[in-house]
Amino acid sequence: MENQEVLRSKPLSYEASKAVLKSLRLETRESINRRIPALRTINSRLPYILENVIIGDNTFKTNGREWIMRPIWVQSSENPLREVVDPENRNTKDYDYFIGFIDLDVLENVKIIDYVNSMMDLCDKPEIKTCKNLTFYSFYLLETNISVDQLLRLRNQHLQLEIYRLTLHDLQLLVQDWITAGRDIGTRFSWEPRSFDGVVDHLNRLKTHFGAVEAGSNLDYYFSNKKIHGNVITLKMGEDRELVMYCGESKMTDYLWTFEMEVVASTTATGTVPTSDV
Repeated sequence: MENQEVLRSKPLSYEASKAVLKSLRLETRESINRRIPALRTINSRLPYILENVIIGDNTFKTNGREWIMRPIWVQSSENPLREVVDPENRNTKDYDYFIGFIDLDVLENVKIIDYVNSMMDLCDKPEIKTCKNLTFYSFYLLETNISVDQLLRLRNQHLQLEIYRLTLHDLQLLVQDWITAGRDIGTRFSWEPRSFDGVVDHLNRLKTHFGAVEAGSNLDYYFSNKKIHGNVITLKMGEDRELVMYCGESKMTDYLWTFEMEVVASTTATGTVPTSDV
């Protein structure tokens, strides 16, 4: 009994303390930082485990909380009026500051909200290029700074563009790159919101350009768990996979649609022989 009391009262080692702190939620670690001064140093050196992050032009959101960069005007003898950022509130426009306290190994879902057409440089950040799910949402309804070259460098499992302008030529380059690069099975691209006729027109033009075929009786094999609208076209990607393109329902509105493409296992590679509806 006495030995158990000694074990319970024995402090954690430095490495054990790091492991425990790193596993805690953001709110819990902030509470520890306020209430246990002895742990502030080690706590400040450890990245936070955040799976979902939303980044705006001057905002950073996670776990239902938001940090906003608000300039504070201060006076000094050198400069009567100058703009600074309050370090107590951790408000900053510097992306590197925010991303610096995140454990990038567990960061899965990133959404970038571009209000003034200024966020596309983030495409070249390694942690953005490789996070599992990446969404770009643009409030800038005219032209955007997004380039096809930037899109081609992204290696996300699911890349979603919302309210971004792409041309048919852009889509053709994207499709060709996915085929040439041999993207992994499960890789997916979504572009919304689009009109139904617009998506169908793109599918027909891509079908003609690449010599794609309609899924036909293979449709249930590809997407038995999804609601598909209109025709589905497929392109071979070697012996073991195919690129499937189709029109899906937009999650943003009830009356618009999304252009979807996804890399799936080939029916031939899996030994599946689709049956005819006849």
